[in-house]
Amino acid sequence: MTVVQSNKNTLTEFLHTLESKITMLKTTFLLVSAIGIFGALQACSVPYDILQEDAAQACKKIVDWNDRSACLNKNKMSYEQYEKQRKEMLNKGTEK
Repeated sequence: MTVVQSNKNTLTEFLHTLESKITMLKTTFLLVSAIGIFGALQACSVPYDILQEDAAQACKKIVDWNDRSACLNKNKMSYEQYEKQRKEMLNKGTEK
């Protein structure tokens, strides 16, 4: 084997290794980005859920069954429902 052929083989192996590492880095970057986006979206609902639980606990202290039931029904909206309703209200305000 000549020196040129040996160098060519070494360079080819290096390029294959480099390509594999770049692919792995791209995959890792996409995965970390997806996890970050998912985490950011979930982080918004946590304070809402905590406040909803606090409201539910306050409702459970109401003695009158009808008032307690009305309070619990008023405070059972999910974060997704809340966001949808909030966006609809904001859109109505900007349509004028």
